[in-house]
Amino acid sequence: MNKTIPICVLLVLLLAPAAGAVDPPTAITKAQASYMQGKSVDSIGWLREAMQGVWEKTPLTIQNLTLITDQPQGYGVYTPRAGSEFESIDPLIVYFEPIGQTAKKQGDWYTFSMSADFALLDAKDQVLARQADFYKSDTRSRAFNTEFMMSFTVPLKGLAPGQYKAVFTLKDMNSKKKVEFAQPFSVK
Repeated sequence: MNKTIPICVLLVLLLAPAAGAVDPPTAITKAQASYMQGKSVDSIGWLREAMQGVWEKTPLTIQNLTLITDQPQGYGVYTPRAGSEFESIDPLIVYFEPIGQTAKKQGDWYTFSMSADFALLDAKDQVLARQADFYKSDTRSRAFNTEFMMSFTVPLKGLAPGQYKAVFTLKDMNSKKKVEFAQPFSVK
């Protein structure tokens, strides 16, 4: 019995993308073709493949940074705060949606691992308080999720009236990606 692999099969195996690799332009073309054929479910699947490929190349980024009145109930489910002026008894609650974090594939699971540092600055950008790794999270899913929301709560009790800035550094623990973002506020 001949156990050689035909040259065309070998070339296909060598030139094919690695398992799990996503080529966004190809996936988009296939999504469009599926859509034009009336196969909307297949089209959505191809769009998800394209999204994953683009996501993996996206820097860690913060979208929809918003001060909110109370804890969010889910992705996009929150009540925006009317302004950025607080009483010293109010908590500062910041809502945001990170994109571009790295998914670590482990068997059937994707794991997104994040941590964050916090600093409180005064009006002259002097650091009043700092805490490294005040937040840590591992999110596991069998699906490659792209809808993430986070919120951080900062107690303001004891702060004197004035202008401040809450500075957060969100770190992707599955890569070297990180992003710093700030939320200015005042205490009256």
